[in-house]
Amino acid sequence: MSSLVRTGHHSEIVQQLHEKYGTFVRLGPNHISIADPDALELIYGHGSGLLKSEFYRMFQNGPSADVFNTTDKSEHS
Repeated sequence: MSSLVRTGHHSEIVQQLHEKYGTFVRLGPNHISIADPDALELIYGHGSGLLKSEFYRMFQNGPSADVFNTTDKSEHS
């Protein structure tokens, strides 16, 4: 997938993949493309029940987390 980004054809290829495979397309081990705004809200919206990944830890400035990068729901609320 990274080679598609370099060629500048990423969005076109992803669109073609969605046309072939449907709403959800796995682009990599940790990357899913979703082509339905209602599904995005269900999955990523407030109260979805899904935890943030460790990816958000890189935005932590110092030893304590803030609202953006907290991955623990009990700490976040």
